[in-house]
Amino acid sequence: MHVLIVWFLAYKVAWLACVLGGGVYGYPLLAAIPMLIWVVIWIAVQQNKRSLLYTCIFALLYGAMMDSVLVLLGTMRFAPHAETGTPSPLWMMMLWLG
Repeated sequence: MHVLIVWFLAYKVAWLACVLGGGVYGYPLLAAIPMLIWVVIWIAVQQNKRSLLYTCIFALLYGAMMDSVLVLLGTMRFAPHAETGTPSPLWMMMLWLG
């Protein structure tokens, strides 16, 4: 049970690092790293790695595509300091990956 609590808290720290680092403080590339590390470790400790990897990739692609459509339509906009040169910033894509 304690492992689940630690694992959940680690996810929340990675999530917060993405949102605050990328969206608020203007470190969009650096902010993506904690969530990427969390996902890699999460997949590594699972028994069914392949299906989990496919699910994560699908979530990443779907989320990035939906966010990009919203940005390109002008429905959603990121602050200039939060952008990474793609319609959906890298730190936002890592949120979808996680």
